[in-house]
Amino acid sequence: AVDVERWAAAKDPLVRLRLWLTRQGLWDDERQAACEEEAEARVRQAVIGWIKRRVAQSTAQLILSSALYAAAFAGMAMAHDSTSTVRSRSCPRSF
Repeated sequence: AVDVERWAAAKDPLVRLRLWLTRQGLWDDERQAACEEEAEARVRQAVIGWIKRRVAQSTAQLILSSALYAAAFAGMAMAHDSTSTVRSRSCPRSF
């Protein structure tokens, strides 16, 4: 298993490039760490941005559905009021 991992690492183009850059003096552990930190920060910002957009979309959908719900029930209440008004005019109660 160790030989397979070593062989796979030797064939990995990213590993090979990093080794070559290190041998040429163009790359070191400090640059690698800085690169990884920057990549993590970019990914974190992208995820946070995505979450904020999703929350904004969900909030907008919630507001819209609440408004539609309120409008539907307001319409039903108005229809109920007008029906009861019609009934009271056409069928007066005798008691």
